[in-house]
Amino acid sequence: MDCLSDLSWIKQHRVVIVHSDVPSLPGSELSTYLDILVVAVLDWQPDEDHELTIAFPKRCFDSLINLSRAH
Repeated sequence: MDCLSDLSWIKQHRVVIVHSDVPSLPGSELSTYLDILVVAVLDWQPDEDHELTIAFPKRCFDSLINLSRAH
């Protein structure tokens, strides 16, 4: 999580992590990974030097919703 909350080494203001699919991780590890992403994105404030955005393909929407409901 710390590596996503300190982006001082990156010159660009907006940092986007693009996923090509939902990671193939065991259930609990996938939940942990997604939780880390959510916390990292919510941790950034509008007046900070960087903005973090996480992107998944639209086709992953249902899988992500189902994972969030199960968690």
